[in-house]
Amino acid sequence: MKKILLTASLVLYTTSALAGLWGSNSGVTDYENLDNKPTLGTSAALNYGSSIGQIPLIIDAGACSDTQYTTELTCETALETWTAVAALPFTINAVGLGDWPSAVSMTELGYVDGATSNLQDQIDAIVVGSPVTTAPTYSDDPCTAGQYAFSTTPPMYYCKATDTWDYQIVSDAALVWAGWSNPTPATYELILSIVDATGFDKMTIAGTDYTASATITGLSSATTGLTGVPDTGRAVACTGDVTGTTPNYSVDMSAANKAATCTFSASDTYADISFFWLAETLTLGEDDYSAGDTSATAESAVTLSDVTPLVGAHSINIPSASDFYVFDAASIIPTSGRIGQVVNFGDLSVSGLGIFRFANADQTSRMSLKTSEGGNIDFYWRDAGVSRTTCVTTTAPLSNGVTAFIEIAYDIDYREIFVNGVSVASCTTTTSAQTPTVFGIGNEPSSIPAAPFKIDNIIISSDKTRSLYPLAVLTASPR
Repeated sequence: MKKILLTASLVLYTTSALAGLWGSNSGVTDYENLDNKPTLGTSAALNYGSSIGQIPLIIDAGACSDTQYTTELTCETALETWTAVAALPFTINAVGLGDWPSAVSMTELGYVDGATSNLQDQIDAIVVGSPVTTAPTYSDDPCTAGQYAFSTTPPMYYCKATDTWDYQIVSDAALVWAGWSNPTPATYELILSIVDATGFDKMTIAGTDYTASATITGLSSATTGLTGVPDTGRAVACTGDVTGTTPNYSVDMSAANKAATCTFSASDTYADISFFWLAETLTLGEDDYSAGDTSATAESAVTLSDVTPLVGAHSINIPSASDFYVFDAASIIPTSGRIGQVVNFGDLSVSGLGIFRFANADQTSRMSLKTSEGGNIDFYWRDAGVSRTTCVTTTAPLSNGVTAFIEIAYDIDYREIFVNGVSVASCTTTTSAQTPTVFGIGNEPSSIPAAPFKIDNIIISSDKTRSLYPLAVLTASPR
C-alpha cells in the first residue's frame, strides 16, 4: 500500500470551508456525514468537533480511486481502502463546528477562509515534512524538522524540532508516540605505535594494513582484532591495551581511547634444530635441514608414499617389520634434547611398533620409542649393555587412525613423553652419556604391524625445553 498524508483539512472543517465542494454533501456539518470518507476505526486517535486532535494523520491507501482523500490527482472513482498508521504529534484546537475560533488561524489548517479551490489542493499544500525512504538507525541521526520515515517495526519515526529522529510509534494499535533514544554509539581512538617495521612487516586491523604508526578512529565498539604479519624471519609482539598472544591480539574499543605498541624484531633462528625432515624426498631438499647426514637409506619395504600423507605430499609408509630409514647420527643426535614426529597408526592391536631408534654400532647403547599395549607409548634407554629405564604411558594417548605428534625430551637423568604438546609420562634415572652412530626412523626391527602405519615431519632439537609441537604442521624447516 501507498502511504498517504491525510491533513487537518479533511478532519477538522466548518460549513463554510466545505460549502460547494462536495456535491450532494454540500453544507454538511459533521465529519461522519461525508461521502466516501476513510474508515479509520477507533484506533485512529482522530478527534473532531470540540476536541483537541493530532494532525496530520498518516494512512495506508489501497488501490488509487478517489480524489477526495488521496494526493493522487488521477484517481477519480470508487472507494478507497484506508488503514490508520500514525498521527504526527502536534495538536490543533477546534472548539466548535461553526466558524473557526480566533485562536486558530486558517493557515495552520492549510486553508484560507474564502478560498474556493478544491480541497485536494489544500491536501497537497500542507507539507509537514518530506518522507525519507530509509528509516533512521539512531535517534540522533540528522534530519529536517517535520520529516517522517516508515519501517516495519516500529512503523514510523518522526523528526521533531530538535532536528533528530527522537520520536517513534511504540504501539501501532493505539498509535502511541513516545520519545526515542538510541544514540549513535561513541567511537574511540586507537593509538597504534609500530616499532622497527621493515620489508613486508604490517599490522592488520579491521581489514586495513598498517606499516607505520597511526591514530585509528571509527573502530567497532566490539572487540577489534590486531593481527601481526611479520616479514619472513621476523616476529611481532604487542603491548599496551591488548589481549592475546603473537601474532593475534585484540583490543576492546567500547569504553575509552586505547593504545597499543607492536614491535617487530628478528625472529627465533632455531639454531637448536639439528634435524628437520619433511619426508618428501630421500635426499633432503631446500625445505629440509640436517646438521649432519642429508641422505636417507631405505631398509626393507619402507617407502615414501603419496597416499593420504600426514603432512605435505608424502609420508613414510611402514607396512611390515624391519621397515625403516637410516641416517648417520653424527651431528644430528644431541646428548640432551627433544625429538618429535607426526604419526598415524591404522591398527594398534599389535604393540611394539617402532617409531625411531638411536644406537651405537653394536647396539649395546640405544634409545628407542615404540608403541605399547592399548595405544600407549614405550620410551626405552640402554647404555653400556645395561637397560637403564623404560617410561611407558598409561593413559592410551594413541588411537587407531588418529594422527598425533609424539615428542620425547631427555638428558642423562630425565625422560618425558608428550603427545600433541601435552606431557603424558615422565621418569628419572641416571644414565651415562653415549655417542650413537646410527639413527633409524621406523619399525627397526620390531613387531609386524596389523596394518601399515605412517611417520612424517621428524624434528630434533638440542633444547629439551622447546616444544616442537608448533612446528609439526610446517611444510618447510624454520631454520
